[in-house]
Amino acid sequence: KKKKNREGEFLGVGKIKINSESVLVCLDGEPIVNNTKLRRYDFDELSIGKGYDIMLNNGVLALFTRK
Repeated sequence: KKKKNREGEFLGVGKIKINSESVLVCLDGEPIVNNTKLRRYDFDELSIGKGYDIMLNNGVLALFTRK
């Protein structure tokens, strides 16, 4: 069985562009991503090649990217 190694990082305010398989997880608060308000434990697989606008709005977001 192949391992799925991922690197994680916390995101700040700004724009990000996804270049490899990635999952975004809301760990707390109500951050806004591309005009969509997230809640705690919301998550989504992000599209490769797409840009995302991040507003933390007192929230915490983590990005997990496949190595």
